[in-house]
Amino acid sequence: MNIEPTYRCNLKCGTCPRKSIEGEGFDMQPEIFARICAELDYARAVDLTGWGEPLLHPDLDGMIRKIKHHRIPVSMTSNGTLLSEGMTMRLIRSGLDRIAVSVDGMRPETCESIRRGLSFRALSSNLKNAASMIREASSSLELSLAFTIQKQNLSDLELIVPWMREHGIKILHLKHLNVLSNEFDWNSSLISLACSRGKESGLLRAAEAGIREVMKEASKAGMTVNFYSQLPLEPTLQPQLCIAAPLDSVYISFDGKVSPCCHLGHLVSRYFAGRLRPHCDLILGDLSRNRLVDIWNATPYAEFRNRFAGGKYPASCESCYLLYGK
Repeated sequence: MNIEPTYRCNLKCGTCPRKSIEGEGFDMQPEIFARICAELDYARAVDLTGWGEPLLHPDLDGMIRKIKHHRIPVSMTSNGTLLSEGMTMRLIRSGLDRIAVSVDGMRPETCESIRRGLSFRALSSNLKNAASMIREASSSLELSLAFTIQKQNLSDLELIVPWMREHGIKILHLKHLNVLSNEFDWNSSLISLACSRGKESGLLRAAEAGIREVMKEASKAGMTVNFYSQLPLEPTLQPQLCIAAPLDSVYISFDGKVSPCCHLGHLVSRYFAGRLRPHCDLILGDLSRNRLVDIWNATPYAEFRNRFAGGKYPASCESCYLLYGK
């Protein structure tokens, strides 16, 4: 289960299709979460990550505790800006299993230009303190780094492993910028280089060499690298096993809407194959009206799974790069 604690975020990242949203009305309410908890026995794992910053939810650690009561692994991804010493201790005590922090640049000028609204110095301090607190508490909480590769941060690839070593982090999650909602995203991504076959193909090859070097250096340093995208990036768009695994997961938005993955859980635009596509989503149920198990077994969801498994993808999936392993 992918559960979205909040749709709010305190940053205004240029490549985020939902931008910054404020207001407590965008937090998951207790009655919706209670409905989820009533059906947690169906879950193998829970990820508390959505389109917002999960640490903004006022009762996040309480939500984690209720999930852990069912002996289910819990993870999340955060922008790290709110990972203070107090918040870190709350997460340790809640029983959280894994937290990945998105840091899309290893230098202040890179990171702050991509993650607009954060202080790189403060983020760096947060991560050092969190790693230290986890060690001192002998906690099993896994702290990792998430890095989304794009043209703007290619020169920072070589700095990733030294930065991780300095901050006491041993796990790295790497992927291409593959959620593209406008022309800016398209021009920022390496996918556009792969599809253009133009004069920048040398930049793409250099980027891929840089990615391989990161993996090699991380291995030497005893670090783990999880790479989720295609390498090398091919220009062809051949459907394959979707990275979001929509046949084995559900996405529950802050307001209880149920969809196959986070890319279908909200109405956002798509920029696919070099042109803007219509806004799309794929909502298959609403927890404020029905039980999750009933939504999963109802005709719309069953038809989606059967068609998807048979290679008959809905239009909302066909314009998503995750379907093509990018």
